[in-house]
Amino acid sequence: MCAVNKRPVTGSPMQINGQGNIEFSYRDGRTNLFHLYQSDPIRVLFPNVSSEEIKQGIIVTTSGGLVGGDKISLALTFGEKTSAMIMAQAAEKVYGSSEATCLMEIDLEANTHAWAEYLPQETILYDNARLNRTTRIRAAAGSQVLAGEIVVFGRKGSGETFSSGYLRDSWEVWRDNKLVWIDTLLLEKNIPQVFNHPACLKNINGVATIVFISDNVGTYLDYARNLIKDPEENIRMSVSVTNGVLIARFMGEDPLNLRNAFGNFWQNFRHHVASLPNSLPRLWHI
Repeated sequence: MCAVNKRPVTGSPMQINGQGNIEFSYRDGRTNLFHLYQSDPIRVLFPNVSSEEIKQGIIVTTSGGLVGGDKISLALTFGEKTSAMIMAQAAEKVYGSSEATCLMEIDLEANTHAWAEYLPQETILYDNARLNRTTRIRAAAGSQVLAGEIVVFGRKGSGETFSSGYLRDSWEVWRDNKLVWIDTLLLEKNIPQVFNHPACLKNINGVATIVFISDNVGTYLDYARNLIKDPEENIRMSVSVTNGVLIARFMGEDPLNLRNAFGNFWQNFRHHVASLPNSLPRLWHI
């Protein structure tokens, strides 16, 4: 999401409660925007794309970041037979605060025979940032969903680390109204010890997750593992399948290398699975 205007690094009594509801439908042989609701600071743009590419929606956060109890909720609905990508314009910043925890809720629903992509950019946690985020995916039989998240701890270039604060980053995947996968990263107490322990996140400045949901997800496991054979420098990657969900995990010292590994996997995987262009939107490279 976008950081347009710089916000203070401490809490503010002017909390935001932004919403973005986007629904796509299939008619006249193509994917169309069926419903859009947006409230400050969320704005959604729909750029022109090439004839080979699918419909795209770009989420912009005009507040300059989140702090002290701010709330963002996104509801993304992909109707039957639709093919579309929702992505963020730029990295989301969560500033340090001694006040309430920022809340983010992402609810993605993919109906039968839909192809749904949710491609965010990095979420950057400043020191003392507090964030509780849930990404919830409901995928009907016959649908395919490719979704991900990147979390960067501090600003390496400025020498800032995420040494105190709160992070609860959760995933839920539902298939035909059954919960098939849940995953939570929780950082709250003894955060410096977590980043100094070799069995935890020693020398790690960023982590990322990609999930793919499909009826025949196991047939793509070998290809996905082949994509991670030659990792970016100081990047660790793994791929597994659990209950019909393919999970790719990334972690590394350099956030830029992490981003490159994430993007390379994404564009190759979408091309292999859905015969879509082996590329990412231009905004990804800005």
